[in-house]
Amino acid sequence: MKVRFKCPQCGIGRLQEVTTNVIEYTIVTGVTESDDIVAMEYGDVSHENYGDFDYYSCTHCDYELPPATSVELFDWLKENNMLEAE
Repeated sequence: MKVRFKCPQCGIGRLQEVTTNVIEYTIVTGVTESDDIVAMEYGDVSHENYGDFDYYSCTHCDYELPPATSVELFDWLKENNMLEAE
């Protein structure tokens, strides 16, 4: 099912899962230099620790949604007509 999230507080935004204590390794594949700016180019990403789930929120206004588990989120999205069959 596709998520059609509409924030109950701001009416816009996207649904995000906030996770803390993540350990991530990213392969550096190159470096770009322009004037005084140096930017790294990245490749594959791997994780040692996927972190701890903290909460679900809106990307625009940071409104924290009430669901605390993926099952509760599914039920909340369903109750609020935010799921669409693909």
